[in-house]
Amino acid sequence: METEDTLSVINIFDEVLYVNVSSNEAGWELRGNPTAPTAVFMPSVDLNQETELFLQKMLAACKLEPADYCFIIIQKTEQLLSALGAHQKSNNLVFGLEINSEVFNIKKEKDKPFRFNGNKWLLGESLTELLHDQAKKSSLWTKGLKPLYKI
Repeated sequence: METEDTLSVINIFDEVLYVNVSSNEAGWELRGNPTAPTAVFMPSVDLNQETELFLQKMLAACKLEPADYCFIIIQKTEQLLSALGAHQKSNNLVFGLEINSEVFNIKKEKDKPFRFNGNKWLLGESLTELLHDQAKKSSLWTKGLKPLYKI
Protein backbone atom coordinates (compact mmCIF):
# COMPACT_ATOMS: atom_id res chain seq x y z
CA MET A 1 0.00 0.00 0.00
CA GLU A 2 1.33 3.42 -0.96
CA THR A 3 1.48 6.07 1.72
CA GLU A 4 2.23 9.72 1.46
CA ASP A 5 5.80 9.06 2.63
CA THR A 6 6.32 6.50 -0.17
CA LEU A 7 5.04 8.86 -2.84
CA SER A 8 7.36 11.64 -1.68
CA VAL A 9 10.38 9.37 -2.31
CA ILE A 10 9.34 8.39 -5.85
CA ASN A 11 9.95 11.79 -7.43
CA ILE A 12 13.68 12.09 -6.79
CA PHE A 13 14.54 13.69 -10.15
CA ASP A 14 13.69 17.28 -10.95
CA GLU A 15 14.33 16.85 -14.68
CA VAL A 16 12.59 14.96 -17.45
CA LEU A 17 14.37 11.63 -17.99
CA TYR A 18 12.51 10.37 -21.05
CA VAL A 19 10.12 11.88 -23.55
CA ASN A 20 8.45 9.68 -26.13
CA VAL A 21 8.54 11.63 -29.39
CA SER A 22 7.66 10.71 -32.95
CA SER A 23 10.48 10.11 -35.43
CA ASN A 24 9.83 13.50 -37.06
CA GLU A 25 10.62 15.24 -33.77
CA ALA A 26 13.29 12.75 -32.76
CA GLY A 27 16.03 14.06 -35.03
CA TRP A 28 16.01 11.36 -37.70
CA GLU A 29 14.08 10.43 -40.83
CA LEU A 30 13.36 6.93 -42.10
CA ARG A 31 13.33 6.30 -45.85
CA GLY A 32 12.58 2.99 -47.49
CA ASN A 33 11.27 -0.29 -46.19
CA PRO A 34 11.03 -0.16 -42.36
CA THR A 35 10.95 -3.99 -42.19
CA ALA A 36 14.04 -4.44 -44.37
CA PRO A 37 16.90 -6.56 -42.93
CA THR A 38 19.51 -3.81 -43.51
CA ALA A 39 19.51 -0.33 -41.97
CA VAL A 40 21.87 2.36 -43.23
CA PHE A 41 22.54 5.20 -40.79
CA MET A 42 24.02 8.47 -42.10
CA PRO A 43 24.05 12.17 -41.20
CA SER A 44 21.72 14.41 -43.20
CA VAL A 45 24.63 16.77 -44.04
CA ASP A 46 26.33 13.91 -45.89
CA LEU A 47 23.33 13.04 -48.05
CA ASN A 48 22.89 14.65 -51.43
CA GLN A 49 21.96 13.36 -54.86
CA GLU A 50 25.53 12.26 -55.67
CA THR A 51 26.16 10.41 -52.39
CA GLU A 52 22.71 8.79 -52.42
CA LEU A 53 23.33 7.42 -55.93
CA PHE A 54 26.76 6.16 -54.81
CA LEU A 55 25.20 4.45 -51.78
CA GLN A 56 22.50 2.81 -53.90
CA LYS A 57 25.15 1.47 -56.32
CA MET A 58 27.24 0.18 -53.41
CA LEU A 59 24.23 -1.65 -51.94
CA ALA A 60 23.31 -3.04 -55.36
CA ALA A 61 26.87 -4.40 -55.62
CA CYS A 62 26.13 -6.23 -52.34
CA LYS A 63 23.19 -7.86 -54.16
CA LEU A 64 20.62 -5.86 -52.19
CA GLU A 65 17.38 -4.66 -53.74
CA PRO A 66 15.79 -1.37 -52.58
CA ALA A 67 13.27 -3.41 -50.55
CA ASP A 68 16.20 -4.98 -48.64
CA TYR A 69 17.32 -1.77 -46.92
CA CYS A 70 16.15 1.44 -45.36
CA PHE A 71 17.98 4.70 -44.77
CA ILE A 72 17.92 6.35 -41.36
CA ILE A 73 19.00 9.94 -41.94
CA ILE A 74 20.20 11.57 -38.73
CA GLN A 75 19.47 15.30 -38.53
CA LYS A 76 20.45 15.75 -34.87
CA THR A 77 23.63 13.81 -34.10
CA GLU A 78 22.82 13.79 -30.38
CA GLN A 79 19.84 11.56 -31.25
CA LEU A 80 21.95 8.86 -32.96
CA LEU A 81 21.81 6.40 -30.07
CA SER A 82 18.05 6.78 -29.86
CA ALA A 83 17.74 6.13 -33.62
CA LEU A 84 20.03 3.11 -33.34
CA GLY A 85 17.86 1.69 -30.59
CA ALA A 86 14.66 2.26 -32.53
CA HIS A 87 15.75 1.07 -35.95
CA GLN A 88 18.59 -1.45 -35.68
CA LYS A 89 18.20 -4.45 -37.98
CA SER A 90 20.07 -7.71 -38.51
CA ASN A 91 22.60 -5.76 -40.67
CA ASN A 92 23.48 -2.18 -39.72
CA LEU A 93 25.72 0.12 -41.74
CA VAL A 94 26.79 3.37 -40.09
CA PHE A 95 28.47 5.97 -42.32
CA GLY A 96 30.08 9.17 -41.10
CA LEU A 97 28.69 9.02 -37.57
CA GLU A 98 30.42 8.55 -34.22
CA ILE A 99 28.61 6.04 -32.04
CA ASN A 100 30.68 6.89 -28.96
CA SER A 101 29.08 8.99 -26.24
CA GLU A 102 29.33 9.51 -22.48
CA VAL A 103 27.10 6.49 -21.92
CA PHE A 104 28.15 4.19 -24.75
CA ASN A 105 31.74 3.75 -25.92
CA ILE A 106 32.42 1.23 -28.65
CA LYS A 107 36.00 0.79 -29.75
CA LYS A 108 35.66 -0.86 -33.13
CA GLU A 109 37.68 -0.06 -36.19
CA LYS A 110 36.03 1.19 -39.33
CA ASP A 111 35.48 -1.09 -42.32
CA LYS A 112 35.51 -4.23 -40.19
CA PRO A 113 32.19 -5.99 -39.46
CA PHE A 114 31.40 -7.02 -35.90
CA ARG A 115 28.48 -8.44 -33.95
CA PHE A 116 26.70 -6.60 -31.18
CA ASN A 117 23.42 -7.50 -29.51
CA GLY A 118 22.91 -10.37 -31.97
CA ASN A 119 23.15 -8.10 -35.02
CA LYS A 120 25.89 -7.38 -37.56
CA TRP A 121 27.42 -3.90 -37.65
CA LEU A 122 29.79 -2.07 -39.98
CA LEU A 123 31.17 1.40 -39.26
CA GLY A 124 32.41 3.43 -42.21
CA GLU A 125 33.69 6.83 -43.24
CA SER A 126 31.29 9.49 -44.47
CA LEU A 127 29.75 8.90 -47.88
CA THR A 128 31.44 12.02 -49.25
CA GLU A 129 34.87 10.75 -48.16
CA LEU A 130 34.19 7.31 -49.64
CA LEU A 131 33.00 8.79 -52.91
CA HIS A 132 36.17 10.84 -53.39
CA ASP A 133 38.82 8.56 -51.86
CA GLN A 134 39.49 5.35 -53.79
CA ALA A 135 41.60 3.82 -50.99
CA LYS A 136 38.84 4.25 -48.39
CA LYS A 137 36.24 2.95 -50.83
CA SER A 138 38.39 -0.09 -51.58
CA SER A 139 38.97 -0.75 -47.87
CA LEU A 140 35.24 -0.60 -47.14
CA TRP A 141 34.52 -3.02 -49.97
CA THR A 142 37.27 -5.60 -49.30
CA LYS A 143 37.41 -5.55 -45.47
CA GLY A 144 33.79 -4.61 -44.75
CA LEU A 145 31.03 -5.21 -47.27
CA LYS A 146 32.36 -8.38 -48.91
CA PRO A 147 32.72 -10.28 -45.61
CA LEU A 148 29.47 -8.87 -44.20
CA TYR A 149 27.38 -9.95 -47.19
CA LYS A 150 29.54 -12.98 -48.07
CA ILE A 151 30.24 -11.83 -51.61
